[in-house]
Amino acid sequence: MWSCHASHGGRHPNIVPTIRARGRLGGRYPGILRLPPMVILRMSTHGIHLLQHLRRATAAEHRRIERHPLVTPLSSGRIDVTVYARVLVAFLDFFLGLERRLRPELAGLSRPSMGPYPFLSRASLLQADLRDLDVGGAWSPCPGGSNRNLPAADCADRVLGILYVLEGATQGGRVIAPRLREVLGLDETCGARYFHLYRQRCWATYRDLVMARGERHDFAGVAAAGRETFVALEGYLDAWWGVAPFPAQAVPAGRVGTNGG
Repeated sequence: MWSCHASHGGRHPNIVPTIRARGRLGGRYPGILRLPPMVILRMSTHGIHLLQHLRRATAAEHRRIERHPLVTPLSSGRIDVTVYARVLVAFLDFFLGLERRLRPELAGLSRPSMGPYPFLSRASLLQADLRDLDVGGAWSPCPGGSNRNLPAADCADRVLGILYVLEGATQGGRVIAPRLREVLGLDETCGARYFHLYRQRCWATYRDLVMARGERHDFAGVAAAGRETFVALEGYLDAWWGVAPFPAQAVPAGRVGTNGG
């Protein structure tokens, strides 16, 4: 959508994407509007190139997560509540460690015209979902977990690489959330908060951040952090794949849609 075409009624071919960039980024970061239009265009173009590079550079690791035996039942619809609870616990174990590393470094992404990045905690949503399933405190970190393999978040480029994975993953909820409601009767108010993060526009927020920063990022460094995040998650999924399912409880009929969490 950012490609420039020469047939915009005789206008300079860069005008239309510049207007789009100003409208999109200015809505979230008003300070951007003080910049010259062509500067905004260069910022947006650089961001798009980075996102394209990240997609290519992490494709193999991404596919391994999608095909992992612990998570494939989520998209197939062949899942019961005990298997689902084990998936949530694996994710929670991963996010508890990663968010502790990530949160102190998010401030490094801010600029005077941008303000703090609005990262939404996955761990808190997963904990609430597990309480709905009566799993809550009935688990402990897996002995086979791999905290030491979590990616370092020690510079802005590495934080961007980690967030690429976390914010991009929310898009999977568009497919998974309807199936959880159909098969298990779960929704965004009870048992499936995590898989409704896509409604919070996390991916759009991240994409706008990448464009608004307008810097010459270390593409290789950002991509390395993204790959390491996928690999770390795979390690947690492997560890929990060998753990027996939890004795989770199905949500009683009529509870979905009535619990404000």
